[in-house]
Amino acid sequence: MNTLIKRANFNRKYILILLLVSLSFAKNTEAVGFSSSLGLMSEKIPITFFDMTGYYSPNHNTEYFATFSYLVFGVGIGIGAKYYLKDRKKTSLFMTGAFTASAVGDSVEAYVGPHVAMGLSISFIEILNRMGFDDFINITINLGGGHVFYGSDDGESGFYPFLNGEMKFDIEF
Repeated sequence: MNTLIKRANFNRKYILILLLVSLSFAKNTEAVGFSSSLGLMSEKIPITFFDMTGYYSPNHNTEYFATFSYLVFGVGIGIGAKYYLKDRKKTSLFMTGAFTASAVGDSVEAYVGPHVAMGLSISFIEILNRMGFDDFINITINLGGGHVFYGSDDGESGFYPFLNGEMKFDIEF
C-alpha cells in the first residue's frame, strides 16, 4: 500500500512538471474572443444546451473563460480554464477545469461546484480558410467526458458526457 501511495505522488509530480514545461514552450499570442456552443452538455459548464462564452487566451494553448448557459428549464454561469495539448485553433486534445453554478427545473434545484473535463476538439479552420474566412473565425466540434463535484450524497456528482458544436470569434493583439 505504501508503494502505491509513493507511486501516485511521483506520477502527480511528473504530470505537474510536464504541464509547467509545456506552458513555457507555448507561443505568446494574446487574444480575446467570444464563442457560442450548442449541443449535449459542455466542457465549460455541465448542465447546458446552449452557452455563450467570453474568453482571454494568453497563448495558443490556454483559454480563461466566463460562460453563461441556457437550458430549457434552467440557466447557469461559470468561470474556468481550458488547456489544449496542441493548439486551440487546430484539432487537439484538451483539459478543462471550472467552477459553475446552475439552477434547473420547476422547483429550481441549484447545482454549485467544480468540475473537470477532458476531450477532443475537432477544428474546421482549414476548411474555413479555404472558403475565404480569416483566422478570427473557427468552428469546432467538442466531444469527451467530465466529472462534476457538487458535493452531495444525492447522486449529483459523477461522470457526464458532452458533444457540442462551437463557433469562436478571436481578436488577436
